[in-house]
Amino acid sequence: MKIKRNRKIISILLTLSFLVAMLVPMVGPAGASSTYSVLAAPTVLNDDTIQGLGTIQIDIPQVTVGTSTILVTLPTNFAIDWTALANSPVVSVVKSGGGTFAAGYFAAAAAAAAPDVNGRFSNAGIIAVSAREFKVTYTAAAAEYDVRLLLTLPNVTIPSSADGDIKVTIDKLAGDFSPGSAVVGTAGSGKVSAYVSDATLTFTNAGTTGSRIEIYLKENTRFAIKGTALAPEATSVKFKLPKGITWAGNGVVTNLTDGLAADITATRDAADFRVMNIGRAAATDPKSIYKIAADVNVDDSEAVLGNVDVAVSGTSSVDPSTVTIGEYVEYSIKLVNAKDPKDVTPGRTNQDVGDFNIEEGAADSILNGRTITMELPEGVKWATVNNPTTTGNLGFTAAGVTAVGSDGRKVKFTTNNVGAASKGKFKFTNVQVDVAVDFTGDIKVIVDGAGIDNQEIVIGKAVKALTATVDTTPEVIIGLQQQAGGTIKIVEGAKEVLINGKNLTVNAPTGVTWSKVPTVKVSEGDLSIDTNGVTKDGGVLTIPIKSQSTTASTIEISDVKLTIDRTVPEGPITFKVKGTAIDQINNTYPANLAAGAVGGRTFYATGPNGVCFSGRDTATTVEVAKTVTPAPTTTKNKVIFKIGDSKFTVNGKEVTMDAAPYLKNDRTYLPVRFVAQAVGITDNNIIWNEADQSVILIKDGTVVKLIIGNNTMIINGTSFSMDVAPEIVDPGRTMLPVRWVAQALGCDINWDDATQTVTVN
Repeated sequence: MKIKRNRKIISILLTLSFLVAMLVPMVGPAGASSTYSVLAAPTVLNDDTIQGLGTIQIDIPQVTVGTSTILVTLPTNFAIDWTALANSPVVSVVKSGGGTFAAGYFAAAAAAAAPDVNGRFSNAGIIAVSAREFKVTYTAAAAEYDVRLLLTLPNVTIPSSADGDIKVTIDKLAGDFSPGSAVVGTAGSGKVSAYVSDATLTFTNAGTTGSRIEIYLKENTRFAIKGTALAPEATSVKFKLPKGITWAGNGVVTNLTDGLAADITATRDAADFRVMNIGRAAATDPKSIYKIAADVNVDDSEAVLGNVDVAVSGTSSVDPSTVTIGEYVEYSIKLVNAKDPKDVTPGRTNQDVGDFNIEEGAADSILNGRTITMELPEGVKWATVNNPTTTGNLGFTAAGVTAVGSDGRKVKFTTNNVGAASKGKFKFTNVQVDVAVDFTGDIKVIVDGAGIDNQEIVIGKAVKALTATVDTTPEVIIGLQQQAGGTIKIVEGAKEVLINGKNLTVNAPTGVTWSKVPTVKVSEGDLSIDTNGVTKDGGVLTIPIKSQSTTASTIEISDVKLTIDRTVPEGPITFKVKGTAIDQINNTYPANLAAGAVGGRTFYATGPNGVCFSGRDTATTVEVAKTVTPAPTTTKNKVIFKIGDSKFTVNGKEVTMDAAPYLKNDRTYLPVRFVAQAVGITDNNIIWNEADQSVILIKDGTVVKLIIGNNTMIINGTSFSMDVAPEIVDPGRTMLPVRWVAQALGCDINWDDATQTVTVN
């Protein structure tokens, strides 16, 4: 038992000895290499001047006790300034043994109080070897970890032969450093970039104030803008303005890199005020970006409107050769299409048109506190005009865009310009219009006021909604039924012109009716109509539209049969094409709604039956036939009256009246009996009613009643307004306006201003 216990104790002791051995730190040579990286690698001039190169960071994972040394070699023809300690390369310890140390020289080797035998001064840790070689030493009294050194090269002559990367070679001489290399800069010729931050500056013949012109010069290397204290350069860079524009004075230079006083100056040339000279007489700035601010004067007798390009030259290498500093403009206003004009469909409501701008050529071109109006052509009305967005110093009063008048064609707004004096724009977007069914052509807006003189801009184009043709125009006779008319073709101006679920109508003139329902079909395109629903009612043919077209389509109306009553005059029989399928704008809104009322139009009121364009409800017309014979009982007369002459002629035969024709309110008045004779009415068809002071004329089934002093003429029971009224003159003669009466009874009338005669046919 004792032997077993002793063996167990021995086993435990052996195990403990192994564990203790594992806890003892291992001491031996470093197993990892040092690395070299560059914190900053500047671009330097290859001009044989002293300049600073980059800083090399040296990282050593482990350092053993003793001294480690490397040899640093610059490329051929490079030279370090060893003339003073302040110029010599510097090595500093920034991290040692895992701890952080204050930056500064370390005491591994004492700083040389005096130059070496070659007259070279070296900082601590640096040993000069040659003009381009030196040693770096580091001495460790104990093992260290994660050591970091920084090696700076502040003063090195860069030879003119240098071009491209500047690579230093690092050779290991002793200790824990590793060999390597590092690129500490790039050598090349100095270049300067010239640019402006904002080329949208505009100015007029008043020039600029407040250092408005700003040109920037950016160096790719230190001293790319040439000049030193020993070799000053007065024209390192030159800015030359175009003809008619001069610098107002010297420029103000700001160093944007360090914010300190700049080495360079900007001086207006004494002999040529168009030239600004950028000079340098010091060499203390780092590689920099400089801002040169100045103002210009303008001679408008020589200066050319447009971009102002400054020619850039000088002894330095500057690119580009020109920079645009802004635009010389004159006070002007123009209308600009921000988006192309859009095609619109006549007869529709809320049609989108192109966006447009009112733009200033120079600040304050648009006068403040003035009213600007925008007017559309006849047949087009504003549906939506939102308040404009603005740029520059433009603005408008709180009222915004409002209607002018009641017809919906003109709107206005009042300018209220505020803020900085920069040119601006009024931008009108999402504009909509209502278009009459018979309107075609360009939709032009006329803009006037606040310095704008009736300028025009096209914002839309209306293509004719429908066109109608016939294959022939047969001759017809009055008083007969079932007379043939031509085959009608109605063609859409674009797809989807005719609206589904609505009716297209073909309307005959007074006295003409459809004898039967003709054959109606779609001969081209994919428009769908309800052929079974086609109906006639007197002179109106109704065609229901089932679905809209995807390509412009053609409706053909054939087997046309017409009834012509005896009142139809000789000449063409013209049908009108209209209806809710084509005239949406006159058949959508409630009647008699005020402008701005809910459910109505913003800028104008609706009329009776919701009509928005009174008297404009016909999309197109077509001549279907031609009347060639008058009614059998009608006598054709040609009667000529002369103002102030009591004699007139009937078919060449002279007749004498007891009162002469006269003009009143641009209308010719004649005695009632002779008016009747002129239009072919016999005396027994002229009825005078003393009680209501009226006269009745009867001709071929047409009854016309006129009342003395009343502007209303009644034809077959329907009232019509005249612009003049019948009257009684001495010696008790009833005088009637001949044109109104003649036209009511189907006669043609012509006025000859030269001879002061009226001819009634």
